[in-house]
Amino acid sequence: MAPAADRGRAVLLFNTTNAALEAETEIIAAGFWCEVVPRPPGAPADGPCGLAVAVAAADAQEVISLLAKAGIDAVIHRERDGDHAA
Repeated sequence: MAPAADRGRAVLLFNTTNAALEAETEIIAAGFWCEVVPRPPGAPADGPCGLAVAVAAADAQEVISLLAKAGIDAVIHRERDGDHAA
């Protein structure tokens, strides 16, 4: 898959660092593009995890479903086009 920067991206937020890293493993194993990134400024501060996982915006809902089936809770934080820090 092409990197999400070419198609817009969504950032997935997690409550723990372990959940973010487990999510990365699950997402890659399922054949989706992802990248571990710092939690974006302005993202809801619901959890202590400073990591997030970027995925292609078009894949976000499918990835969330995949993670839910694996028992990993995630919230989608959508980024505006060209704004990878909000």
